[in-house]
Amino acid sequence: MKTVLHYIPCAFLLVGLLWAVPAAGQTDSVDTRSAKPRKEKKVYPPVHQHHELRVGWGDMMFETLVWHERDLLPSMNGDIFAKNFRYTQHWFAEYLYRVNFWFGVGGMVDYGGVYWDKINRDAAGNELDKLYTAWFANISIMPVLRFTYYEKNLVRLYSALGYGLNINTGTEVDYKGRETACAGVLNLTLLGVSVGNDRVFGSIELGGMFSIANKQEIYLLDSRIFTASIGVRL
Repeated sequence: MKTVLHYIPCAFLLVGLLWAVPAAGQTDSVDTRSAKPRKEKKVYPPVHQHHELRVGWGDMMFETLVWHERDLLPSMNGDIFAKNFRYTQHWFAEYLYRVNFWFGVGGMVDYGGVYWDKINRDAAGNELDKLYTAWFANISIMPVLRFTYYEKNLVRLYSALGYGLNINTGTEVDYKGRETACAGVLNLTLLGVSVGNDRVFGSIELGGMFSIANKQEIYLLDSRIFTASIGVRL
């Protein structure tokens, strides 16, 4: 009897050890699962050429839709009408400084003009003579911000935003009697694709240029939707 009682505390100790070991293992496994891996900080590739210079061309879809020859009947005493419209297209130059991989800041100058002939005609519609060549032009000057979100091998994808001053001038006067008027101008690049190496590149862009003072003074309305340019990196 004494021998049995002697082994009872040992039995309780053994059972306690058998229960404690799995419990400790279970606690360790829970802690292991709950531990989250440390998020690594994204590293952008270095910028080797910080300076970009480019020149380019842009379409004149808005101008061709608004300013063009119209078939109007002459008045009883004859009149003066517009004919032979010519469009210079948009031509621009841009400088950009790349601050880092994804951000750049710079400036742009853009020019676009329309020319046409003022023709004198009689009541029968016969053209008598050319009076003069009329024209107007929009000159836009603005700072530009560019955001690059992809760069691999020779290809870069980016978007850009520019806002500045547009100067509209020419031979004709507006409803206020002005030959020259100024307004704000917004240039938006929704998607730009650049292909080239560290020295020479070409790019195409989709976006638009807007310059609207009020409902009667609309100088640019989604003009320059498509552009193409070439440039160098320094």
